[in-house]
Amino acid sequence: MADKAIKACQQIYGAEYPQTLNGMSSLATILYNLGRLQEAEAPKVQVLGTGKRVLGVEHPDTLISMDILSSTFRHLGQLKDAEELGLQALESRRKVLGVEHSNALESMAELALTWKSLGRHAAALNLLRDSLTKRKQLLGPHHHVVLSSSETLLQYETEGSEEQ
Repeated sequence: MADKAIKACQQIYGAEYPQTLNGMSSLATILYNLGRLQEAEAPKVQVLGTGKRVLGVEHPDTLISMDILSSTFRHLGQLKDAEELGLQALESRRKVLGVEHSNALESMAELALTWKSLGRHAAALNLLRDSLTKRKQLLGPHHHVVLSSSETLLQYETEGSEEQ
């Protein structure tokens, strides 16, 4: 049903209309959350490509699309693509929003996950620690994002000590 709504929106408003892009992004997120990652990839790629062209590479919605697609690539095992897009998202968010903006810190954490998947454990730990330190300063030690990041860092550190 959502797919039909997207097609209707494309026919009425056009494929580049912001609400059409939002709808496509929402559909891709639903597919992703249902575990249908490969089906989610195509609309995410399309949303990012259109967003870059219509809104610009540094538009906040485009930057969000970069992070989301990077995460999708990571979960699909397309780690080089995930890393490349994750680095672009991080660099752009730092440039546009600032080094300590919450979205830039989210990009740092996402890139750390990718680096861990690539086997770059030391780099992943360092980036995750840096992100967590800045998130604590920005959000406070009891914020749910900080607590979740702390758990992830502890898990990574525990896994790293078990490997040695």
